[in-house]
Amino acid sequence: MIEPIKIIINVVDDQEYILDLIRDLFNDNSEYNISCFTDPTEFEKAFDSNVDLVITDVRLGNGFDILKTIKDINDQSASTYIIVMSAY
Repeated sequence: MIEPIKIIINVVDDQEYILDLIRDLFNDNSEYNISCFTDPTEFEKAFDSNVDLVITDVRLGNGFDILKTIKDINDQSASTYIIVMSAY
């Protein structure tokens, strides 16, 4: 049997309860492979162009650094969708 392709999601937020909330939202569905990061530096080390979706807090450090990392790593053939959130 062929295993279905999982959607790879990275979540970056310094608030653990936000990560828990988003993790719980997606963990009920086996179609998602979700990784959570409280440290943007750790996210930047782990990120690669296979990630389908990044959900990030724009006010985390300089949230735009995360967007720059995604842009720098992805080439024109790769696409990563981004959801930028803020509790501000």
